[in-house]
Amino acid sequence: MKKVFVGRYMMNNGLALLWLDPNEVSSQFWHCNDPKEGPVLKIEVGTCGKSWAQVVMAMLHEFVEASAVRERCHFNPSRQYMCPTDSYLMVMTHPQFTQVINEAGDALAFALPDMEKAWKKMKRKRK
Repeated sequence: MKKVFVGRYMMNNGLALLWLDPNEVSSQFWHCNDPKEGPVLKIEVGTCGKSWAQVVMAMLHEFVEASAVRERCHFNPSRQYMCPTDSYLMVMTHPQFTQVINEAGDALAFALPDMEKAWKKMKRKRK
């Protein structure tokens, strides 16, 4: 099945583009320069074998993580910071945490109705 475009949302003073990926279990985000949109955040939420609640959790995870990275509240893995190589160490003040959560929560609130429609449409196509 093809990825399903969910929508465009504002987050951290920029544009976030969101997709459902029925072929993947994992989810991901990346910042890039899109030829049509300019600088954007792209988020793909893997839905393979997931329930609706798991899809929402994955979307929330990617929004919060991307917001923290955008607000520069993370360090890449290194020997100085004892964390696995596939992770970030996030350090932030309480006001930064508030900003990260506010940005991610706002985007989630606007994306959730569109995500639910895309999810239901995708589920109908699978049958």
